[in-house]
Amino acid sequence: MQQGRVKGNQKRRIALAAVLLTLAILLGVCAVYVSDYYRADAAAIGAFLPEGSTWAEEPNGDLVIGPKDATRGFIFYPGGKVEHTAYLPLASLLAEQGILCVIAEMPFRLAVLDRVTEVI
Repeated sequence: MQQGRVKGNQKRRIALAAVLLTLAILLGVCAVYVSDYYRADAAAIGAFLPEGSTWAEEPNGDLVIGPKDATRGFIFYPGGKVEHTAYLPLASLLAEQGILCVIAEMPFRLAVLDRVTEVI
């Protein structure tokens, strides 16, 4: 009887270890996935930015481009796994047309993990 109980406890420990190992592997795979993203090249951004373009970075990481007194605005939600600064040239072109643009910075560069809750 005692021997059967030991085998049962051993099976539970093995099952628990298997579940914990599986979770650790999944967590590792997720960490590798979110750390691999499309980075914006500073030289390429500089080459495509219109002459005299300026922007401001908010404390939460969002980029704001355009006139503060604009009556029209546009919020950029970056594509999956794309650095938000890659949208600066496009936002600058819109800003030249008098449109206030906000490029939201998303956690792990995945828009599905956050939402814009504040508008400047």
